[in-house]
Amino acid sequence: MRYVKGSIAINERFDLPLLLHVRDARYISQRQLIALLQYGDTDLARKRLAWRVDRLVQAGYLGTLEQRVFGQKIHSIARKGLQYLEARGHQLISVTSAMETFLDPIKMMHSLELVQIRLIFQRSGVLHSWKSDIEVSSENMETGDEYAKDYDAVAILRANEKLLRYGIEYERTTKALVRYRELHGLLANERKLDGVLYFVRGAERLFTVAGHLEGALPGLLFCAADSFELRGVNALFLRSLTQPSSSLRDALGLHVAVGGDAQESLFFSIPVN
Repeated sequence: MRYVKGSIAINERFDLPLLLHVRDARYISQRQLIALLQYGDTDLARKRLAWRVDRLVQAGYLGTLEQRVFGQKIHSIARKGLQYLEARGHQLISVTSAMETFLDPIKMMHSLELVQIRLIFQRSGVLHSWKSDIEVSSENMETGDEYAKDYDAVAILRANEKLLRYGIEYERTTKALVRYRELHGLLANERKLDGVLYFVRGAERLFTVAGHLEGALPGLLFCAADSFELRGVNALFLRSLTQPSSSLRDALGLHVAVGGDAQESLFFSIPVN
């Protein structure tokens, strides 16, 4: 078979999952890709992934930011990559190749930190499945609001004897008071989830957000993202400012894998803004 000059043959076993992970994350670091694809953290694994990513970038399926973040390459899906995924039946309503723009650089750090939260759950062994924000948004558009809002993600977590479905929200900056009032009303109408895990960057901001949203939903829990990065599911979560905190592991009865308690710096340290 002959190929057009500059084209590549897409390997559906290895390239397809890679393209899906990059699209769903919006922005993702090379080391995060290694962890999600379970390549193994060795020199050989890093070289294998680097070769696969580089060929997809050169062929126009992926894009790479010119500037590295904390020394790491950051990748995003390109229009050609979206077209390929759509042709293979992996289209989303919320992000399509026909859109004039489908990426927002302002959301880059937000996207990277959400992937980090996902990987901490994955390493703990409690993560059954994960839907990114664009998947949640697409599902809401298809079903007429399956969920009360377009969450940053929806995670299914393994508890001792059952699976729990939780919305994931991540907040880097404080919103206006009127927006928190709107969010309180939206969360109060949630009927499809067991609860929502609200990760907030910075302890002071955590108490501000919890004060505005507590009581909106019985399963609403708040956690400092900094603590979660250090302690994983053993990090302390709040239900309200007046109730004692407990670890997520204890609060939800999560089934943690052997060795899943140990946390280490997976990708990069993110400064508090």
